[in-house]
Amino acid sequence: MSNQAELTRYGADNSGGRAVQFEIQGIKVLCSAHGAENNEKTLRVAKELAGIRPKLFATGYVRQLGPKLWLLNRLDRGFGEFGYEFDGWDGLFRRFDVQVTGTGTDKHGMWWSVESRRA
Repeated sequence: MSNQAELTRYGADNSGGRAVQFEIQGIKVLCSAHGAENNEKTLRVAKELAGIRPKLFATGYVRQLGPKLWLLNRLDRGFGEFGYEFDGWDGLFRRFDVQVTGTGTDKHGMWWSVESRRA
């Protein structure tokens, strides 16, 4: 898939849902949200289908908690203030355009730093 797809996000329909459309390889794809509560999920799915992966604005940190990996915004508090849960490294790399840039261990356990890939 191309990373050049341009997304068009439409205004809310009667249920508050917003559709997202993109064109790839001459095919128009329309993703529709059913209700306002699904708008962000619909946008995320459209980006994934279009091959667009978000980049991080700053260094992120990955920790493992049981079988799950967590991408966190801060390292100094152990498990950060917010995070994204993944089933493994493959899920992380599919969702975000990042690369591992470091590793270490602290009182909370092992961690890996990740940063957005350079264009």
